[in-house]
Amino acid sequence: MGERGFTLIEVLLAIAILTIAVLGVAGATALQSGIGAGLTIGQAAVTRGNYITTATMLAQERLEQLKRLTYTLSTDNISPDPTPTGFEDEDFNSISGYANFRREVRVQTGVPASNMKTITVTVKMKLPKETGIGQQESVSISTLIAARP
Repeated sequence: MGERGFTLIEVLLAIAILTIAVLGVAGATALQSGIGAGLTIGQAAVTRGNYITTATMLAQERLEQLKRLTYTLSTDNISPDPTPTGFEDEDFNSISGYANFRREVRVQTGVPASNMKTITVTVKMKLPKETGIGQQESVSISTLIAARP
């Protein structure tokens, strides 16, 4: 019996080797583009999270400075409205060490009731373009302060 050809075992083994080779090439290609681009999206999400955390910290810091001011029925150091003296808007590049951030303070007197103030600090941020987002976002924190007797 001198028949020539491949046995089933040889064909299956060849398919297995070919599959491993094709998957290796596909994996190397995915690292350069396609699925690997998800890595860049992940880095952008981490960078955005860092910026949001920093903006929240800057807003909380400014809010704590305002909460230390005196606000009693006879003395009001959180005036004039809507922006208290010494807490004017800070533009981009004006907050030391935080070039991509700016802060705004707004005060509403008599909200939600008389002898109360609502203070809102908004921090705007410019996300870096290499994150793939390249847009401006903001974080706002508000608190209520009641006049002390």
